[in-house]
Amino acid sequence: MVLDMINIFNGITPAMWQKQKRRGKARQQTAELENDADGSATLRLLEKVKDVATLVSDNGTHNPGSIGLDQAVYSYGVTGKFHTGAFIASLRFAKELEAQNKLKNFTKVRADFEEFLVKHKVFINQLAHSKGSRTRPVEAMLQMHRIILECLESGTRTARKIVRKLKAHEQLKDLKDVTNIPSTENRRKRFSKEAEQAKVVLTILETRERCPECGARLPPSCRSKDHRTRSADGGKGTLANLAYTHAYCNTGKKIPDATKTA
Repeated sequence: MVLDMINIFNGITPAMWQKQKRRGKARQQTAELENDADGSATLRLLEKVKDVATLVSDNGTHNPGSIGLDQAVYSYGVTGKFHTGAFIASLRFAKELEAQNKLKNFTKVRADFEEFLVKHKVFINQLAHSKGSRTRPVEAMLQMHRIILECLESGTRTARKIVRKLKAHEQLKDLKDVTNIPSTENRRKRFSKEAEQAKVVLTILETRERCPECGARLPPSCRSKDHRTRSADGGKGTLANLAYTHAYCNTGKKIPDATKTA
């Protein structure tokens, strides 16, 4: 997965890692990665991955721009299985929001956006199984995120209408809006691994702390300390005045709306 992330966020194709072979007299027209004698080029590649990772998850880096995506929402399907394609799609989505100066706009509808994903986790499974393994589902999942956001920004809030918009796209036309938790028969007395995984993820989603600013789930590793009453207004560092938020929700309040700066 790490190698996939290095490739995707640095515009590298798998063929570039390999020495090019001659086909007859013509050489393949694919750029070849040079040997990295001192490791500096490798560090530059890793730095880009780190930038994306700290945007999505603060995880002790104290990045004030981190939006702290809860991967229990984004990367785990309805059966509780982690999907690499869904995880990378969430990274690309966050990076796209940052590049388009839309992080604050996203924050405004984030709670509804993520609730839709939670209630339609079966879509992660469907896309992962229909598109193939590893990174093959990334483009379709990224497109799903874009459409959901577009719907919410335009005022479309009902799940039925959002699903209709999703299925109108070529990459998402085969989505089936079925019961979120699939019915599976188990004649054994012991719980299946799938049931255990699904229960763990479901429990996390049901009990996760919420960010008081945006209302979305707040992973423990992404909490930022915030004053309920600002220190500039006399707020003290007391227990009663302490609130945990996403890092971006803490600092993004001071950033002008993208729509107002255009």
